[in-house]
Amino acid sequence: MSIGKTGVQITMPAFRQASSQLANAIFFEFYFYNNVLKKYSGIHSTVNQRHRFLKMKIFRNLLNALKKFLILDRRPPPEIDGINVQRLFTMMCILAPLHLAIGLIFLNTLIADTAYIADTAHQWRMGIIIAHGVMLFLSVAAGILAHKIRGKGLENSIYGRVLVMATAFSYLLFGTVLCVIDQIVTANITPYLITSVAVALLIIMPPHLSALFYGAAYLVFSVSLPQGQSNTDLLLSLQVNGISATVIGLGISVIIWRTHSINIIQKHLIRKQTQEMEEKNRLLEHMAGTDMLTGLYNRMRFIELLEREIARIKRTREESCLIIMDLDHFKAVNDKYGHPGGDTALKLTARAIRGQLRESDILARFGGEEFTLLLPGTSLNGACKAAEKIRHAIETLSFPDPMKDLHMTASFGLALLNDHVNSFDTAYQEADKALYQAKNSGRNRVDYIGRISE
Repeated sequence: MSIGKTGVQITMPAFRQASSQLANAIFFEFYFYNNVLKKYSGIHSTVNQRHRFLKMKIFRNLLNALKKFLILDRRPPPEIDGINVQRLFTMMCILAPLHLAIGLIFLNTLIADTAYIADTAHQWRMGIIIAHGVMLFLSVAAGILAHKIRGKGLENSIYGRVLVMATAFSYLLFGTVLCVIDQIVTANITPYLITSVAVALLIIMPPHLSALFYGAAYLVFSVSLPQGQSNTDLLLSLQVNGISATVIGLGISVIIWRTHSINIIQKHLIRKQTQEMEEKNRLLEHMAGTDMLTGLYNRMRFIELLEREIARIKRTREESCLIIMDLDHFKAVNDKYGHPGGDTALKLTARAIRGQLRESDILARFGGEEFTLLLPGTSLNGACKAAEKIRHAIETLSFPDPMKDLHMTASFGLALLNDHVNSFDTAYQEADKALYQAKNSGRNRVDYIGRISE
């Protein structure tokens, strides 16, 4: 097939090939558009979602870090309310006379200048007198309420908190009012600056509450200032300076809040750690002086208590008795029932002995199967009767399976403690001799050796 005069010929196979290539190109574009681009769009959407998630996570982390820095991640320490009420009462006792004095000073000048009743200075003085008169009333009322709240112990209640915050905001507004009045004679914001800093230093407020109070105070300040200042340039300067005063007051308030909160939290932590340490020390002291198997005093603790009793006897000239008790043939119990069985026998024996003693008597496991008893204010005769009761209780003691057939007995050695005994060793040696004598005399008996002498 010939086309035109150029002599270019396109055969049918060539046409079919070109058509096939065009169709393939269209199909590729369609497939790419409907699959690859959609897939890429999905990936792009996922990436955007991840970016948004990361941004939100970063924002949350920054917010949490700010809360932690400002101590807003926990409940405010309750002591802060008590501190605020105490400070409020003290400051009202100072400010009430101050308001009265300033009011009287301006009243005196006002009376002296009655000839100029229509001038601006007269209006300025009247405004100052009225403002301080109102604050005198408020400061007296706040001081009385703070005193009553302290007297009833309600410093940490909602009443104390509301009183403190209402008074603080009143003084911020007071500074604003004084600034507006002062514009009659001078262009400055000294009263607003002083009240902003004073409230921040004296009242401990959470940062979010401080921001609310200072923001509201500045809003009132900014709206009210044009009422007293008509000069546009001065007004702009005063409003900018008011922003600085507000930020300074807010910054100081945040610092005061954070400092006191950290101090109180640290005090709580130290108090808690101290209590835990004291508890651990008491536990360690108890463990150091207690036999862990029977729960009785151990050897070291018993010697300490006996030495105290000897010192007391020397002062009072009274008599006491020391008893050493040893379980008979206890090795056979361990051999027959094993050490767990021996431990059970020791615990039940300790319980039986304790059941025969007075509250003032002292019982200890001295070592192995040997027990020691201190009977304060007891004669040798009384100690013998007590030892016999204990001996009978041990002899009739019943044991659980598989120790039902166990028959336990004990031997006792007694020693009298009087003002002739100078140490534990002297008393112990005498009682040990009596115990040795009881064992040699057939065991399961009580024995003693006369009066102890040096």
